[in-house]
Amino acid sequence: MSPDTSRAGRLPTVRASVVARVCDTLSFQWKQGGRLVCRRDDGRRTHARQSSLWFGEATVCARHAPPLQILVPNTTRSTVPHVSPVDRESVDDPELQAMFEQLEQLEGSFPDHYLYELNFRPYLKAKLEATVTLWEEGELTMPEVQHVGIAVSRANECQNCTGAFCTVLSHGLDVDPDYVETFLEDGTDAVDDERLRAILEYALLVNDDPSAVTDTKVQRLRDAGLGDRGIVQLTHLVSDFVSWNRTNDALDTEYEYDRRWLDAAGLDE
Repeated sequence: MSPDTSRAGRLPTVRASVVARVCDTLSFQWKQGGRLVCRRDDGRRTHARQSSLWFGEATVCARHAPPLQILVPNTTRSTVPHVSPVDRESVDDPELQAMFEQLEQLEGSFPDHYLYELNFRPYLKAKLEATVTLWEEGELTMPEVQHVGIAVSRANECQNCTGAFCTVLSHGLDVDPDYVETFLEDGTDAVDDERLRAILEYALLVNDDPSAVTDTKVQRLRDAGLGDRGIVQLTHLVSDFVSWNRTNDALDTEYEYDRRWLDAAGLDE
């Protein structure tokens, strides 16, 4: 097998038919680098760890039939963010400084990616105010909020946000880092609490296909104890986390957290 690079601007691809055997092992010899991503013929994306795909040698399990398209990202990712950082000392807004200090306490150090977002200072302030409202003034607890942030960011493959919410959960909320790592690896399978599982499954559905939300899905949240306020809060939380994901990925902000979170999530480069 050899990579298909026939169309400019497309990732090199190689196809693997997995039909009858329990699994096939594929060796990738080219040096584009990056994490393998598995995409089924029906277009659904599968995380590397979930699909048993590993950089270098990969095992593709038969449960992912029909045939797979394996994408190997080019190493075109820039080494610096696409915009310049703003000096934090230039911020003279006490309300914005207070929010920065709150984030610093939750994460243990100041998250530098906000320095790039400070280029649009009025919106960053409004965005952080909205995020704080979503985190603190709804029906979900703070640990539940951070679980949603981790799950959505991992599903969207945003490295920085995944690391940030893992850091808030483990450092800011004093949750066992080993549990956080297990949650990254196993997703909702690592969650015993039925309320939290219902919250996460709804959040992932909204992230993946909001039109698939049904009365039955919403009723499960009500059965778990959420009211209208909590359901709206949770739906907005997903949207808020997605916007942070897109902003960090598009601006190419640098990863600044413990790399164990990337390893556990299968998001390491």
